[in-house]
Amino acid sequence: MIPNLVYASGSRRTMPYDLQRHITTKFLNKKERRQYSIDLLYTDFLQNNLKALPKTVLVKLFVNGIYNKCSRELLNSGASWFQIGSQGRRDHISSITTLGPIQQYLKCWLDTIYYGFSTSEPISHTGDASNRPAYAMSMRAPTSTCFSSTMQYVPTKGHSELTTNIHITDLVRFIHMFIHLGERAMVGPHSLVDVNIARPKLNKLWIGLRNDILYDFSVILKYLGDKYRNIKKLSIVDAQLLKDRQIVQKEEAILAKKLAKEEAVRVNQLAKEEAIVAKKLAKEEAIVAKKLAKEETVRVKKLAKEEAIVAKKLAKEEDIVAKKLAKEEAFRVKKLAKEEAFRVKKLAKEDAIVAKKLAKEEIIQMKREDKMSKKMT
Repeated sequence: MIPNLVYASGSRRTMPYDLQRHITTKFLNKKERRQYSIDLLYTDFLQNNLKALPKTVLVKLFVNGIYNKCSRELLNSGASWFQIGSQGRRDHISSITTLGPIQQYLKCWLDTIYYGFSTSEPISHTGDASNRPAYAMSMRAPTSTCFSSTMQYVPTKGHSELTTNIHITDLVRFIHMFIHLGERAMVGPHSLVDVNIARPKLNKLWIGLRNDILYDFSVILKYLGDKYRNIKKLSIVDAQLLKDRQIVQKEEAILAKKLAKEEAVRVNQLAKEEAIVAKKLAKEEAIVAKKLAKEETVRVKKLAKEEAIVAKKLAKEEDIVAKKLAKEEAFRVKKLAKEEAFRVKKLAKEDAIVAKKLAKEEIIQMKREDKMSKKMT
């Protein structure tokens, strides 16, 4: 079922989707809003939101939102009662517990996606159906009035467990099929006669359960689609920011490299100019040093000559002074010698007088002692 679209006045062009959703949901009751959510699954809403989901989230959504609910609510075993007889005799009523054609069809679709088969791969001309799920059928008759048949999936190589990759086209094809499944058919086997009258009521209940599953799936899908689109937008913004930052860093690196190169050229040029200046200064300093050395040599020679003249003059003056001093010293020595001789002579004279006087006194003393000795004798 394709949802009604709201058109702008006087034009066949549709209004923006957000405005359509606002108008169409604002004036709808609860039942109509539920149907509107289901009808959205037959538009680009389905594929666009599925594409926004990561693979792991898509698998979880299918398993928890479709597969488990269908297995629990639509594929559960039910009993159908049939009157069986021959030649117009209907004297026996039997109960058969089995999956009806619609349930079998649904189970095959569900298992095709669940175990990693693809609905887009046709069966080969050789009749090879390895790209489709296989089932084992069995029937039991525990009592004379009740039969039970089962339809069990047979695992095959590469398709023995839940797939990790659900193709969006397969899931879209399944949802489009599932939206209409059961609306024009009855639940239960059709090959037997006189299916009881409760079947239309069961069909209505089955469709109601199917619509509940589709509505929940649509609401969850919208929530997850919005969530991961926002995440993707943020990641795109972050990626763009990172890209811009990398571009800026690259430009800064290029600029830094360019500046470094220019700086190196400038430093090299300065070094070259400084080397030239240093060489020129060294040459000028060498000339100045040579000139100063020459001037210093002349000055030293001049000083040496002047010092030699001064030294000669000083030596002459010192020689005169020395002669004068020697003469004065000789005179002084002579004078001192004369004075010393006079003093020695005077002292000798005085010593002679004293010696003479002492000798005289000693003679007197000897005479006195001799006279005394004579008196004592």
